[in-house]
Amino acid sequence: MLRPLVGVLCLFFLFGWLPGISASQHGHHTHHHLYRRHNGTESAESDGSAKHVVEEALKALRIANKLRVENSQFNKWEFQDSTSQDKGLTDVPLSDYSDSTKNVSLAQLNRRSSTNDSSSLGSNPKYGYTLSPAIVKAAKEVAESEKPTPSDIDYASIASKIRAKWSAGTNDTNAMVQKLSRSNGLDQYTSSGQPDGLQEPTEEGVSKRDTSSYWMASVEKNGASPYAAFGYKIWRNVMDYGAKGDGVTDDTAAINRAISDGNRCGADCKSSTRYPAVVWFPSGTYLVSSPVIQYYNTQLLGDPTNLPTILAASSFVGLGVITSDVYVGDSEEWYLNTNNFLRSIRNFKMDITRTDQSAYVCAIHWQVAQGTSLENIEFYMLQNVEGNTQQGVYMENGSGGFLADLTFVGGNFGAYFGNQQFTTSHLVFVNCKTALQVHWDWAWTMQDVVIESCGTGILLTGGAGGAASTVPNTSISDRVKLSTSRPPVLKATV
Repeated sequence: MLRPLVGVLCLFFLFGWLPGISASQHGHHTHHHLYRRHNGTESAESDGSAKHVVEEALKALRIANKLRVENSQFNKWEFQDSTSQDKGLTDVPLSDYSDSTKNVSLAQLNRRSSTNDSSSLGSNPKYGYTLSPAIVKAAKEVAESEKPTPSDIDYASIASKIRAKWSAGTNDTNAMVQKLSRSNGLDQYTSSGQPDGLQEPTEEGVSKRDTSSYWMASVEKNGASPYAAFGYKIWRNVMDYGAKGDGVTDDTAAINRAISDGNRCGADCKSSTRYPAVVWFPSGTYLVSSPVIQYYNTQLLGDPTNLPTILAASSFVGLGVITSDVYVGDSEEWYLNTNNFLRSIRNFKMDITRTDQSAYVCAIHWQVAQGTSLENIEFYMLQNVEGNTQQGVYMENGSGGFLADLTFVGGNFGAYFGNQQFTTSHLVFVNCKTALQVHWDWAWTMQDVVIESCGTGILLTGGAGGAASTVPNTSISDRVKLSTSRPPVLKATV
């Protein structure tokens, strides 16, 4: 069984998962082991109180995360061979970024080898770093010692009202009764009004749903993976791994245990369909202080009848609150970005309003390919705050996927996209500085986009992520609603 992730996973994370120590891990489904790689540089953040450690870490993260976001990684089409990978694996302490006035060279921030040769960095450098165990521990201590302050803005109400305001008004899954079907099986639609026999409840018959539990949580779990070891669990309840969901206990380690349990597809695995997992989050508020990593072939599933909240603490350290890939050193990652299949996140509220507003924190750092989805998620970020850098979804690269029923409230960017062969449906943005920025894409279809009270609506900027990023093929169709008092609404540079 994989040991608890917090404090032992020590890897580079491309999409913001910046764990406790730097390590390599072999995940060949039969064993795991980790070992520390030292480069002789000790972190300065190991001394002092937990609060001081977090403060110093956040200073460095404001620089490091900014460099990561501004230097998006592009798709690579093959794995690096193990020889060159091992040669390049070296710790880059977070302290390298701690002094913005220090003239830190590109080679120092991307230590490929002991020679610090920057000539191999190319036009798409990576700004990787590791978090020491002291930082992760301190972030947890501060998160649990400082009760999250209540927000003076009701983000859930804003999200609910904006969805109700711009809803389609009808349910496109309603079925026509038999008498309105033609003999050839096609539906017959009336020219005006609603058919008397339409299978839809009348307004008088609609009432607030009684408190209930989701059926999937209580049904007997008989699912099994035919190639996994006997007794392997597909269904996991985070509560069974120690999560409290009370909004004051740090649940980061418990959630990561629930995801990784069972010798699943992690480091050195690349991809696997042998070890699927559905990780269940009952209703509640789950406080996290460092990133949650989603393993290959994993569904993170919240209760759709009462959405659970993932609450990032004010002491949160990292880039993405949830991330879908892990970097091992400067050049190798757990999963090939164009082969990062079989994962989804559904039915959540993601609240990052309390995170450092200058540290470029994003709720979900989403580097995925086919067979993936984000559905029915609300993103809460600071709104109308000068200098805020928070983002809902940050996507650098990948190859395909589906996004639907996402609501973004506030933030510097509601969503920042870079991917290909993607489809989105019903994305709602309100009070964002920029609702949606696409820095590169290919064959992207967006349907039903709603933008209200945002400074910029849709920003298509080829080259925003570097010279290699372009936006050659984007389709925005069906229904696009733009309502803003702060022009410009739409910008495009290709």
